[in-house]
Amino acid sequence: MKFQKIPWKETVKILLIIFLGFMIFVVAFVFTSSLKNQDCVVTEEYIKGPVTQIRDGDTLEVCEIPIRLSLVNTPEKGEIKAAGTKLAHDLCNIGGIATVLIDKQQEMSYDRRIGVIYCKGINLNEQLLKKGLAEILTYYCERSDFGDSEWARKYGC
Repeated sequence: MKFQKIPWKETVKILLIIFLGFMIFVVAFVFTSSLKNQDCVVTEEYIKGPVTQIRDGDTLEVCEIPIRLSLVNTPEKGEIKAAGTKLAHDLCNIGGIATVLIDKQQEMSYDRRIGVIYCKGINLNEQLLKKGLAEILTYYCERSDFGDSEWARKYGC
């Protein structure tokens, strides 16, 4: 089997096309990465930015920061867990903007900050309780910044 020789001008054109394609990929990657970081505001009191992951009904990531919902607990298995996760996806879709009010009186839970998440102006913590997809964690009511809020008192704090 004989290989055809490719003229050097054609070889240069092919290499140039490959190089330009690679550069476009790199520029697009850097641009989208920097755009994601620009959209985030992180302070001691709150986090505002895109929802980057939904782990389950009571743990989401906003600006790639894991957030455990304050005062609520969703089941770890079964249909109710799936329904809680679905509600979180429906209300706080990936890429959608969320605001997290940090519960400063609570310590971190594993790798997660603790807080109340608002998506589309709606309190996710409260919605999970309202729809019967979570239970209130009464043990934390007196320790939480949100234990005396109207929605927390309504569901048992």
